[in-house]
Amino acid sequence: MALNHCFKIHGLILITTLSAVTGFVSPAFGEETRSYLIDLNSREVTLLGTLGGGYSIGNGINDGGQVVGQSETAAGEGHAFITGSNGVGMTDIGTLGGKVSLASGINDAGQVVGYSETTNTGQLHAFITGPNGMGIVDLGGGTASAINDAGQVVGRSETDASGRTFRTFITGPNGVGMTNLGVSAPYAINNAGQVVGESYTAAGEFHAFITGPNGVGATDLGSLGGALTYSSAHDINDIGQVVGISNRSYCDEFIGVCSWHAFITGPNGVGMTDLGTLGGGYSSASGINDAGQVVGCPTQLQVSGMLLSPAPMAWA
Repeated sequence: MALNHCFKIHGLILITTLSAVTGFVSPAFGEETRSYLIDLNSREVTLLGTLGGGYSIGNGINDGGQVVGQSETAAGEGHAFITGSNGVGMTDIGTLGGKVSLASGINDAGQVVGYSETTNTGQLHAFITGPNGMGIVDLGGGTASAINDAGQVVGRSETDASGRTFRTFITGPNGVGMTNLGVSAPYAINNAGQVVGESYTAAGEFHAFITGPNGVGATDLGSLGGALTYSSAHDINDIGQVVGISNRSYCDEFIGVCSWHAFITGPNGVGMTDLGTLGGGYSSASGINDAGQVVGCPTQLQVSGMLLSPAPMAWA
C-alpha cells in the first residue's frame, strides 16, 4: 500500500490518502484509493469510506475533524463530500448541476469551498457552502482553493467568456465580493486573511509569497538558494508561519540535477529555514498547525517539465 496524497493537519489530527496499488494514482484510476483520519495522540486511524464508489481523497480538515474532498458515487461520478466530527459519516455536497465536484477547503464552521461542473458540461465554477456543508452557492467561473474562519475565500476566477483567462481573488466574509489578489496561485489563507502560494517574479521565476491581512500586498519569500530558483508556499498558520518547498541548489531541468527541500518560516513569513529530508534528496511540507507542527507528503511535483517525488515527512 503506497502513500500518495499530501497531509493536511489541524490540531493533532491529520488526513492522508493511501492506495492499494504501487505508485501515484488519479481519481480516474484510483479504485482502491482510500482516505484516513489519524489522531496523533491516540494513534487511532479512521477509514473515511466513500460515497458508494471506489475511491475517496481527503483535501481539507478543520479543528472538529470534519474532512472534505472528493469521492466516487455509486453512479461513478466524483462528488465533493464532507464528514461529521472526527471523520465519521460522509455526506455528498452535490454539484452545481454537472456530474463532477471537488471540495478543497473547510473552516471551523463547516463552510466548504471547491469547484463544480455546471449544467454546461465541462465548465467549472467555484462554490461555497453554508455551515456543515449545507447549501452549495455558485461563486462564478473558476475554482476556490481555501477558506478561513471568517468565510474569506481565495481562488481563481475567469475574467472572460472563453474560460481560459483567470485572475486570482480573495473575498470578504462568507464569500461575498471578489478582490483581485494580483498573484499567480493562492493555496492557503489564515484567519487574519494572510494568503500564501506561489507567484511569477519579475526575474521569470516562481517564488513563494505571503500577503498582509485580507490579502493586501504580496511579499516574495525567496528560496533556499541556488540558481533558477523555485519555491512554493503550501500552508500558513494563524501567526503567519509558512511551509512549502524550495530548491536549495542549482537546478538543471535537462539533466535532472535538483535538490528540493521542505521549508518553514518564522511568524509573518520572516526567515526561511530548511527542514531537511529523511536521508534522500527531496522533501515537501504541505501543512502546519498553530503549534508549529509540520507534515509533508510524497506527492509528485511538476516544475519546468521535471517530475519530482518528495519523500514523506513529519516534523514537530
